[in-house]
Amino acid sequence: MMNTNQSNLLIIDLDKLREHGLNLNDYYYLYCAYNKINIDPHLITEYSYQKLLSIDWIGNSKFEDIFMQNDCFEELLAHYPKQTPSGRKLHTDLNKAKELYNKKLKKNKTLQNIIIEAILTERRQRKERDTEEYFNNIYKYIKEENWKAYGPTREVITTEEINLL
Repeated sequence: MMNTNQSNLLIIDLDKLREHGLNLNDYYYLYCAYNKINIDPHLITEYSYQKLLSIDWIGNSKFEDIFMQNDCFEELLAHYPKQTPSGRKLHTDLNKAKELYNKKLKKNKTLQNIIIEAILTERRQRKERDTEEYFNNIYKYIKEENWKAYGPTREVITTEEINLL
């Protein structure tokens, strides 16, 4: 979806659109509805309006399938550094990265929060140690599951968890 921090970059999975029988106009209307963006009613064609109504997109699991994964990937991009201090780009191979990331999230729905937390921890630690130059590009980060080095460990049990036992 659109993120103003990323120069209005809109990432669209065209295969997913085809899979659901949507075109770019349909996607735009659904995107606006999902993000509660008002659009000029004259912009939407009667055909598109009737098509989207007839398949009951709003609130449907298909609707969530298209937009939730995009939101997750954009959240990842929003937290991952765009480049190193020397200027090396880290947001490369975005299509491959998104595809791989969505596959990982399908296997584990709670992974998103773990990864974001790990990225925040890694960024803080690298800044403190002056090692920000050693970040991998986003695709390699996902492929190698680098978040595991900075993610939460289950070796520590909180007092609340002990009381629940």
